[in-house]
Amino acid sequence: MSHAARYDRVNYPSYPYRMTRPDRLELVGRLLGLDPPPAATARVLEVGCAGGGNLIPMAERFPGARFIGFDLAPTQIARAQELARAAGVTNVELQVRDIMDVVSAPLGEFDYIIAQGMWSWVPETVRLGLVKLFARHLAPRGIVFFSHNVKPGAQGRRLAHELMRQHLDTSMSPDDQVAQARGLLGFVAAHATEEPYREAVAAQSSIVNRLLPEVLMHDYLNDDFHVSWFHEAAADLAAHGLVYLSDASVWRTPNDIGDDVVERESLEDCRRNRPFRNTLACRAEQRPRRPLTADRLAGLRVATSAEIQGPAIRVGGAILVSQDPEDHALVQRLTAAWPRALPVEDPARVLSLFEAGVVELERDPDPIATTAPKRPRAMASARVGARRGLPVANLRHDITFLDDEEQRLLPALDGTMTPQQLAASVKRHPTVIQKTLARLAKKALLLTDSESEL
Repeated sequence: MSHAARYDRVNYPSYPYRMTRPDRLELVGRLLGLDPPPAATARVLEVGCAGGGNLIPMAERFPGARFIGFDLAPTQIARAQELARAAGVTNVELQVRDIMDVVSAPLGEFDYIIAQGMWSWVPETVRLGLVKLFARHLAPRGIVFFSHNVKPGAQGRRLAHELMRQHLDTSMSPDDQVAQARGLLGFVAAHATEEPYREAVAAQSSIVNRLLPEVLMHDYLNDDFHVSWFHEAAADLAAHGLVYLSDASVWRTPNDIGDDVVERESLEDCRRNRPFRNTLACRAEQRPRRPLTADRLAGLRVATSAEIQGPAIRVGGAILVSQDPEDHALVQRLTAAWPRALPVEDPARVLSLFEAGVVELERDPDPIATTAPKRPRAMASARVGARRGLPVANLRHDITFLDDEEQRLLPALDGTMTPQQLAASVKRHPTVIQKTLARLAKKALLLTDSESEL
């Protein structure tokens, strides 16, 4: 079955990915001493844009920029086009195209190119075509984002892929294939005779059982499942005049492991057993300045939703154990302000927290209301998504799941009604509306009344 037919048959979820947003890519470039184009007026290309869940909210957030997305699956692009129309987003073009055709297409240059979930799930010829696309269409000061599996950590995923594919009956329906694949992996996990092997398979079985069926179909049961060392991906880039810039999350890499940045990152993958990377690349003519220093944080803002548990500061998958009360005090101030960001006042301290992955940096504040305005308003793309019962992109471009009351209220938040009028419109008690608006504000889904509130 062709790639297009596979994605037409089973719809892949189309979600926002914060680290792909152009202002985030611009920020990382500037932190590393480059001069990338301003996100507000950039040209952005997304390869494999699926149903537009990542690209369309970005286009709405940056109306002065131009966005193009393409995908091989016609049904995905039809969904994306319909979402853009319903949300009134006009600065985005969504096209049915093949990567191999786009390589030589006269699309011009792009300041930011995004390829989320492509590199490791396409044939070798298409992967090389993707690199050629980067090389042909990236602007001189532009930045590429692509995600990919890496060894040694992704070997477990590779093992699960091969075990499930080995006996899979691909003539069955997608739901039956998912059930059979999970059953096969569970059987091996339960009956393997060697303990280290059993533990490895059991860990993968636990992951697979938690995945959405459509994600399992495309990410694990795909014919093409590529795993490589990081230095191999870097070599593919170098062969086409591109170089590694950074991981999009800008995790700290120890400076005492080798002199070459690619070698250092490859060794860090081994130390962490990292399975996956979100890699940023730029043209070889660009000269990143490493390491990151505190003076580059001047004028920036910082935010976090971290929790403090004893000496540990935790957020997402990042943990920093700190005995410094000033670290804890800063995180408490930031958490109280969340989802808004505060100006950086102690660059050295913020840098240490940033490199540990427990805070985020921003250049320009998002127009987030932390309390409900007189006439609450949400982004049009979020209102449309909520109306369809989907997770939505918030103003930080994070995927946001809604409860029933939030799902009911969000579509009505077009900025024309007061909370009292909203209560009448959605037939809920005013107290319920106020509580729901407070939750939506905490989830960064309410826009400020005016730029002056920033």
